Amino acid sequence: MTRRLFTLSAAAAAAALIAPVLGSGSGQVGAGDLQTLRLGDQIRVADLRLTCGVVRRSGGTVLECVRDEPRRNTYGVRLRRGGVTVFRFERPALAQTVFRAADGERQFAVCSRP
Repeated sequence: MTRRLFTLSAAAAAAALIAPVLGSGSGQVGAGDLQTLRLGDQIRVADLRLTCGVVRRSGGTVLECVRDEPRRNTYGVRLRRGGVTVFRFERPALAQTVFRAADGERQFAVCSRP
């Protein structure tokens, strides 16, 4: 599972840096261009079938990335200032946190099913 978590985190970071299209209507972005995303903006990485959006969660702004069609037993990642959360979909509209880590700390939390 560690490899899967790393892959999701890397995909989310890559999506934020090299997204080919911004959902806010900005059009095509060149490979070397750095874009600043704001609340409500979305990006999509076509080859990965991955969509990321800047949303509010628990009072903070986060970058949340999920598959274009989230299905049962697929994963998503939420990057926030100071950490990352990985979650798994139980159903398309219901997800459970499975892993949470904070920047600069050696501890992390793995959430188990009840």
